[in-house]
Parts: sequence; structure tokens; C-alpha cells
Amino acid sequence: MNFKLSTALMSAFIAMTGSAFGQEAPTGEDRFSHEGVVELTWDNLDADTDDLSVIAAKIEYGAEFEFNEGWTIETALTFEPVQDSDGDSVFENQGLFAEELKIHYAADAFSLYAGKFNPVFGSAAGLAPGLYGAEIGESYETTERVGFGGDIKLPVQGEHVLSAAVFTADRSFLSKSIGTERPALELADGGPGNTEGLESYAVSLDGQLESGFGYSFGYRSLAAAQPGDEAETGLVGGLSYSFASDSDVSTDVFAEAASFDNADGVANAQRTYYTAGLTVTRSEWHAVAIVSGASDNDVAGGADLNRIELSLGREFGSAVLDGGVQFIEEDGERSTLFGLRLSFGFGG
Repeated sequence: MNFKLSTALMSAFIAMTGSAFGQEAPTGEDRFSHEGVVELTWDNLDADTDDLSVIAAKIEYGAEFEFNEGWTIETALTFEPVQDSDGDSVFENQGLFAEELKIHYAADAFSLYAGKFNPVFGSAAGLAPGLYGAEIGESYETTERVGFGGDIKLPVQGEHVLSAAVFTADRSFLSKSIGTERPALELADGGPGNTEGLESYAVSLDGQLESGFGYSFGYRSLAAAQPGDEAETGLVGGLSYSFASDSDVSTDVFAEAASFDNADGVANAQRTYYTAGLTVTRSEWHAVAIVSGASDNDVAGGADLNRIELSLGREFGSAVLDGGVQFIEEDGERSTLFGLRLSFGFGG
């Protein structure tokens, strides 16, 4: 998408919602809202080649300010390790960065937004249970993009939302981090979706039925700008179901798979991912079993990865303590990962 077309579409965004500026601005404490999650983790990797113990913190903080009826400025800040540890570490390589910063207009049946945001593509990163269940989904989710998009609520039974966005990678000062340095992305770095104009896009249909059945289906195309790079395309599909029960025991299942062509911008490289999990909850306790992994063809050059996780957790008011073990097989080599996570939320 060239600059002139991008500008035209942005003008259309402003024109469609411009009438809202004639409405009165909201007053009182309801204009500002915020919430966050703090996670303290300990991970111990027992591998054939080396052992590794890491203690780290992750803080996610989101805030929004409504400056006019339906209009908000929203930000999402993340504080976490921004570099991998070479050895045992305690709260090392931690950095703070802005994951999202956007202006958002919301009506009853649709919403529009522009700025830096995470386009909708897949749900495993947010819904997969367990200590490490979200990691596979996080490896292909679309984050930290600059552009604009929107969603429409479909007028059918249940909740069904069609989302679409056009974007490029964030190369502004917002791609840096405070604390441990995360250098700003440059156009010359290349990679899928890192283009001068808004040439990449994602489309997703997500829904939830009253029966407990949920789904997420999406398609994305990440354009290429540097010589030798190819545009990456991907499909993702996920299903979830919550089993109704008359007792205090509930059961939830989740599964998602994703497939990519020209993975990482490499011509003819193909990569697939999968995640499937089961959660059983009774009162304050929950138990999780999850399998996940990834595989590449010969062109992609990656190693096949398979994981099995078993974990157990308990809620203590607003805090949750989880402990578990993950068995990993990567390219024929096996390792075991033990972990603990204490998390609690604030705000609201």
C-alpha cells in the first residue's frame, strides 16, 4: 500500500468518526481507567548440554483516557527481559517498552483505531493455559505494528467480531526500550512486515457462543521490502470449549494450529505450529495438561519441536501461584523445564 493510499484511508477514518468531536467530553473519574498484571517467575532448564536457572519479572500495564464520548487514547506498557540470558540470572536484561499507543473510537457495533497496536491474529498467546502454553502462540502473534484497523460486531446470536488491519513494523523511538537497551528497528534490518508503507495486513474472525464454544480464524500477509526477502503469508485457526457442570468442577479445552509460507521471509520455507490444552478447575485449584510444538520443512532449516507440560495452580484472592514441568524434545535432543510463577493483578 503506497503513501497516498494510506493517507486517503486515514482521512476516511477521521471522516467516519469526526462527528463525535461535536459531543460533550466525559467528566469525572470514569475518563481514566487502568489495569495491570505482575508476574514473578523462576525457570530451571535441565538439558544434556547445560543447566540454566532464571528468575525474572514481567509487568504488563494498560491505561486508557477518554477525551470525548467514544474516543480514547490507549497505551500498553511491558516490562520484561528483552534479551536472552547466557547463564544463570536474577532479574537481568529487564527492559520497559511501549507495546501499544493508539487512538481508538468505539461505537455500539464497530470500532476504529490508529497508531501502534497488536493486530488480531490467533488466540493461543492469550488463551492457552499453563505456565508455558502461550509460548508457541507468542512466536507467531503479530505485535508492535504501526497503522490502522477496526472491527465490526456481527448481528448474529452470540459474540462474533470481524477484525482487519493494515500496518508496517514500528521503527519509531517506541521500538526502543528503557533499562536494558533494545535497539530501534530499522528498514535495512528487513524481515516480514518491515516496509516503508502500510503494505501488510491481517484479517480475523473471532467468536463465542452461549453454549461455551469459541473460535478464532485468521489470515495475514507480511510484505517484504529488502532484496532477497519474500512476503510471508499465514493461516491460523483455533477452537475452545467450556463444559457445563452442575458441580464445582469445570473443564475447558483449547486447540490452535497455524501454518506459514515463506516463513521469516525465506522463499519456499514452510512452518507449522500447534497448541492443545486441557484445564480442570475445582474451587481455587486448577490443573493443566498441554502439548505444543512446531515443525519446518528443509528450506526453513529449523528444528522440529515438541513439548508436553503438566502444571498445577491455586488462587489466593487476586494472586495465583502456578508450578509445573515441561518435557521438551527439539531435533532429537531432550530437556526438562521446571517452573514457578506468582502472578497478581491490580487496577481495574
